[in-house]
Amino acid sequence: MFTLQNSHLSVRILDPVADRHYSGSRYVSGGYIFQIRDADGNDLLSGPRFGDPAFNVFDGQGAPELFVPSDTSAPVGDDVLVPGVGLVKRTSAAAPFHVRDNPVVSEFTVWDIDTGDNRITMKTTQRFREKHLSITRTVLLNDRTIESATILENQGSSPLPIRWFAHPFFPLSVNGEMCIFSLPVAMPENPGYALRDDGMVIMKSGYHWEKGLFLNLGDLSGREPLSVRQRHPILSEIGVTCDFAPGELAIWANHHAFSFEAFLEKTIRPGGAAAWGIRYSL
Repeated sequence: MFTLQNSHLSVRILDPVADRHYSGSRYVSGGYIFQIRDADGNDLLSGPRFGDPAFNVFDGQGAPELFVPSDTSAPVGDDVLVPGVGLVKRTSAAAPFHVRDNPVVSEFTVWDIDTGDNRITMKTTQRFREKHLSITRTVLLNDRTIESATILENQGSSPLPIRWFAHPFFPLSVNGEMCIFSLPVAMPENPGYALRDDGMVIMKSGYHWEKGLFLNLGDLSGREPLSVRQRHPILSEIGVTCDFAPGELAIWANHHAFSFEAFLEKTIRPGGAAAWGIRYSL
């Protein structure tokens, strides 16, 4: 693994080749933040199976990011281009295509890696049939802030739709308090989560959290960038800032971790590019 480190934090980032046993068909393998530790060596991020020696690449851990494949019509046995991952073999007829059902990576994309004192940049180019794109991922450590930035260029001749989100996994707080979003959200009827009057998302103690719970909080209509105050059992709170306006927001948790998912959706014209990022202030 690569490590960015200062007197406050160390950030462990997967090597796309040497750490391939931690990669799979789901998460972008370049710039994958696997763990953040404080100066005392405490792990500050979690995962759906955190602490289990049998690592599951679909679940992952830390602060991974992913693109949802736009091509869902490939027949069984054919490959699907998953940005930031490579070519994924369609092994399941389940529709629509989802990497959960299709774990086999036919060919991992190759990343060029450039390291500096406080940052690491990984760049890849992917070409498959009519799609031709490049992705640049940069992780920067500055004092107590980690920035994860992405640039995607459409080098093909057709518009390129993208759907992306970061999936940071945080350890659970001791009292069930999870986070407050800067944008107003609605809390649909559900068995596990509640929304307090002050905007705090709460995990209900009576729910069977071993089975996990995903909840879509609805359409934010891309109104403005999102920031989050995330409760943390060691740091008290982590600040998370998206420099994009998400169109949709969801939450997920189990008995090991809590995560929010802010979705970015856009279409990049031929020859165009898009840039966005997410920052964690610890």
